[in-house]
Amino acid sequence: MDYNAYRLIHFAGLMLVFLGFGSLLFHGKGKGERSPKAAMILHGIGLLVMLTGGFGMLARLNESLPDESKNPNYVWAKVGIWVVLGLLPVLHRKAKLPGAVTCLIAIALAGAAAYTAIHKSFFGLL
Repeated sequence: MDYNAYRLIHFAGLMLVFLGFGSLLFHGKGKGERSPKAAMILHGIGLLVMLTGGFGMLARLNESLPDESKNPNYVWAKVGIWVVLGLLPVLHRKAKLPGAVTCLIAIALAGAAAYTAIHKSFFGLL
């Protein structure tokens, strides 16, 4: 597959992740009510789709890079952001992280991931 197809897959996964977040955060919290199972399923599927698309893009990008640039360090920052995005629903449910804080963290992480992807650097650190 070509780079743009993997990018489309990556973005579709991102949309699923945030659709799961929205469903989880804005679900009514009645007495003894659990977070919707569908929200967690959407979130997990989105993470898997996003990971597949991201590594597919990396494989296509590495084909066009010179040999000394085959291991871009910014990828580790993106993987770290992906892990934290995966843990946010658990932190929200188990650690009782407020929904507004969870939402702000998710938005900040998405912005950091976008910056990292565009500039191929994690704010000049990697």
